[in-house]
Amino acid sequence: MMPKRLLLRRWIRVAALPLVLTHCGDDGSSNDPTAGTDAGGDASSTAASSAGASGSGSGEASSAASADADSDTGNASPGDAQTQEFMTAIAGLWRGPVTSGTSAGNFPTMNMDARPADDSTMFARCDLDEGNSLRFAFSVETHDGEDILVYRNGGYFQGVLRDTRTALMDHDTDANSWRFCALSGGCAYIDATFAFPESDTLTLDVEVLGMFHIAWTGTRAESRALKGDFPYSAEPGAPDGPFPEMPSLTTTVTWAEPTTGTDTVWVMLMTEPCGITPVGCTPARFLRVTAPKGATSAMLTMEQIHADTYYALAVVDRNGNLPSTLIPDAGDSVSIPDTMVVVDDTGESTASIAVVVDL
Repeated sequence: MMPKRLLLRRWIRVAALPLVLTHCGDDGSSNDPTAGTDAGGDASSTAASSAGASGSGSGEASSAASADADSDTGNASPGDAQTQEFMTAIAGLWRGPVTSGTSAGNFPTMNMDARPADDSTMFARCDLDEGNSLRFAFSVETHDGEDILVYRNGGYFQGVLRDTRTALMDHDTDANSWRFCALSGGCAYIDATFAFPESDTLTLDVEVLGMFHIAWTGTRAESRALKGDFPYSAEPGAPDGPFPEMPSLTTTVTWAEPTTGTDTVWVMLMTEPCGITPVGCTPARFLRVTAPKGATSAMLTMEQIHADTYYALAVVDRNGNLPSTLIPDAGDSVSIPDTMVVVDDTGESTASIAVVVDL
């Protein structure tokens, strides 16, 4: 009979970049190791830079490790049932509020579109602006000769890369939860648990240094069908492997009425048509930039985006409330109905959107 808690790892020590979970778009300026973090635990920009962060989608970690594995239960590996169950559970477009114990405070929504970025990696990314992002990646990697399921969390904050790897420690079959702890520092440093109380409900609870960090309650807004058991590849990744190569999308947005100097320009991408109103639609990705005074155009580049056909809505947010609503309202200028945008898997895609309606 399968034990209630399937212990996958008791302790792992690997030199890795520390990371933290923050509001998607927090500037990460706090020196408090429990503030301004990602959903896994990045302590500070000093720690990230001293670890040698470089390159736009690369992850850096040392493979020097010592491990005490449970020989009775084994570790997660490609094809392992616990890995496949988690990948099936996490796949989807998730949205929901975040309660934060950091200086970033609470925020009303975090959208994560988790789906395969390649045959080995489940990936999701959320951007608030061009300098601040949050990334989730899940894959099997080899650490100290053992294959383990790794939850990788990071992003760019004020130009500094945060990137931390955590390892699957145990799986509670009754609670349908997976607990990940930092490869460097263990559960005493980062303790993150994903749970799925229902098939379309997700909770993420994170502690950093033994203190409450964030809690995210997500609802699966859209399913993401897998082609079979994931990962598709039986080859585990390297302990210091980069993020998968993914396409980018550069969108040029134009409008008639010049900006006042405080306006922000948004592009939101949905995987389903929204028609003439975005109410009820869930963006799979969104990005904003601040337009200078007098501007009538802006260019926005989304990196690490899943190849797909999207339906884009561009908004000139003239009253500054779109970060909390993700729905344009009176005073804003919008491009309705939505514009079809194709992101192919060959590298760099482009699109042009005209904002033609003033609300």
